[in-house]
Amino acid sequence: MIANKNKLKHGLVKSDIYPSDKQNLASCEKISSNSVISTLEEISSSLATSLYLKLIRSVIIAYIDRGTSINDRVYHAWFTVFLCRIWWAWLLTKAEYDFDEMLSWSSEDNSSQSIGKLIRRFFITNTSFQSIEINAHQLTYLILLVIEGSLPIESLQIFLFSSQTCENTLHSARATSGAFSSIVNFSVIQFLRRVQKLRY
Repeated sequence: MIANKNKLKHGLVKSDIYPSDKQNLASCEKISSNSVISTLEEISSSLATSLYLKLIRSVIIAYIDRGTSINDRVYHAWFTVFLCRIWWAWLLTKAEYDFDEMLSWSSEDNSSQSIGKLIRRFFITNTSFQSIEINAHQLTYLILLVIEGSLPIESLQIFLFSSQTCENTLHSARATSGAFSSIVNFSVIQFLRRVQKLRY
């Protein structure tokens, strides 16, 4: 897509697709943007990649975006759960009926691999899948606790639960030490003082 489509349509560069930092949220948000997904849908045989990017986009909308309403958070959280469940069920069915075709998808010799290991090669990691499931259930439970009055409405600020918020705060606190300072670590008291400065 980068080589064949106009950059103005998708806005991607090669470093977004092959990032040196595997935990780069900015690149992840960029590759799962609506413009990339709509450009990708113009390319034949890209449905699976498009769905995968929609899955990533829904996770970002459900848990990271600040402006997402609670209804949209619930929708996108459960969309990712059901998409993953359908994907897994499809892989199980495919392995049962078209095992030879699945073997041909892989570049390595997998004849000695079990069906389960082969299927896992075409699915997200087990940790990611369990996180998607647990987070959707946790979000639903949190909403129920707010509805019954056990928790305040402020508990629904889901975007504050992500590590991105903590990383941004830490980055800002480090930036208060000046451009030429080599101090990257500080005590809890020093951190709290720096955070106080950030508030004003």
